[in-house]
Amino acid sequence: MPEQTKRKLRLDKDGMPYAVCPKCNKQIYNLELVEETYITYEVSPDTHGDLNFEETDRNTAWDWDYNYTCPECNEVIATSEEEAEALFEGPSQEQEAAQEQGVSPAHNNEARA
Repeated sequence: MPEQTKRKLRLDKDGMPYAVCPKCNKQIYNLELVEETYITYEVSPDTHGDLNFEETDRNTAWDWDYNYTCPECNEVIATSEEEAEALFEGPSQEQEAAQEQGVSPAHNNEARA
């Protein structure tokens, strides 16, 4: 079984992984990826002249661009799986707040003790 890479994810106060959209700056918990699929149908009329559609083949286009979009602003924010994963990596909300105040989280915890 292949070994999975352990990533340092950005977590919200409830411990859920999130990203910050680089276009709209909103906190998001998922990305959207639309997959282009080609479907072939056999089309034939029934005895009343109405058309019947029967799916005969389904193919995913492998040469299409991967465009991961923000669910809030619908802008493309990643064009590969690696870029999409990287959006969720980074400091937690607590670490970001401490950075904004100019205090490291470890130092901040020591100050509370």
